[in-house]
Amino acid sequence: MNEFGYTYIKPVGSGGSATCYLVHSKKYDMFFVCKKIEIKSQTNSNTYELEALKQLDHPQIIHMYNYKQLDNKLYIFLEYCLNGSLHEYVQNKHMITEEQLIAICYTLLKGLVYVHSQNCAHLDIKPVNLLVDKYGRAKIADFGISRFVDSTKRTCDQRTGTTLFMAPEIFSS
Repeated sequence: MNEFGYTYIKPVGSGGSATCYLVHSKKYDMFFVCKKIEIKSQTNSNTYELEALKQLDHPQIIHMYNYKQLDNKLYIFLEYCLNGSLHEYVQNKHMITEEQLIAICYTLLKGLVYVHSQNCAHLDIKPVNLLVDKYGRAKIADFGISRFVDSTKRTCDQRTGTTLFMAPEIFSS
């Protein structure tokens, strides 16, 4: 990451085809998260997240600052959410007040309404894909399997995501 002007600090997470690192920019004197995605083929499946983050701009969506491609790797530089995922936030705080829960749900729903208004289906909403910034504000992240859908359709044909967090109606057809 030095070749892009960022200093590696530590790993902060990993998933199916990506690893996230905390990095520091000397130029901006800020921390970012660098999501490194292995590009396995020339298909679009490796770039869904990049395309979504290029098009989506909302306070409840994780902000992409920059991206670079080098060889078969895509590096996406994202805003750093100090409190980690909502899952980690709840585990570390042990207790969230009713008011905090209402605020988190409200802001996430505003973000989700925006995502859907842009004809985008996230397809993997779950606590580990919802991040909490240093102010306690929740943000939707990990658009790796998201899809933009035809605006004339009411549903997305993709049946993908984390089974335990899928809507029940997905299984009824």
